[in-house]
Amino acid sequence: MFEDWSFTSLEELIESSGDDVIHETGVSCPTCRAEDTYGSTIAPEGRPLQGLGGSMTCEHCYGIGWIYRDPKIIRGLVTGVQTGQNKTLVESGWAVPGDSVFSPSLTVDPIGDFDKITIAYPVPVGSGQTIIRNAANMGINQMLSSGLTSDQDRLWYFPICVTYCVDQKGNTYSQDVDFTLNEKIVEWGDRRPADGSIYTMKYMACLEWIVFNSPFTRFDNDRSLGQKVLLRKAHTAFVNAYPVDTPAARLEESQEFSTRTNI
Repeated sequence: MFEDWSFTSLEELIESSGDDVIHETGVSCPTCRAEDTYGSTIAPEGRPLQGLGGSMTCEHCYGIGWIYRDPKIIRGLVTGVQTGQNKTLVESGWAVPGDSVFSPSLTVDPIGDFDKITIAYPVPVGSGQTIIRNAANMGINQMLSSGLTSDQDRLWYFPICVTYCVDQKGNTYSQDVDFTLNEKIVEWGDRRPADGSIYTMKYMACLEWIVFNSPFTRFDNDRSLGQKVLLRKAHTAFVNAYPVDTPAARLEESQEFSTRTNI
């Protein structure tokens, strides 16, 4: 005998076993991505306006081509792609090891392409982040808008604490002794790696994930079964970091931005 879906049981499972995460809406940056695939925008010379993939000097998206707005807390199930039925996503090429699947509550607004999900509990950031000391102010990087001074470096994620830091010469450094953390910024004191040298910082952080594929929307007999959302860590989905470091800061920045630009 056919057994129908129990939406109540599904929602109870998400409520009991899911996690609260921060969802931010990803929007194409209107400042540096003037793309129009339908050719309805005409440049002054009478030719269709050509799209841009993001400007490294853009002060709004900082080179990634996306801005993030309207942070809110939602609940959903987070699972890996290397377990259970999710393994087929890797085998079919939809995902790679390290990606995750997010199944949001049936009561939340739909999640869209390139939205951002921030997991609210800290985990180790792999084997650590390898950083070139003061790279932002060296060579051609000086032409970019990094927002960093000569004694600062930027991490991929908002750090909770640093567990180990070592440079290529084997010198080790300690948090609150040799450097301090300010949002995603590492601020060095007098004892620090030489400019241009390489060091690795291993730290705990609340990871940010990007919706890198269009979410799967599931239906049965014209009833929505909720979304299946593929997530990829932000530092692998986007190469470039940006100075606006937290959802709260991005919300504040968006309010200032909206007074200057109509989206």
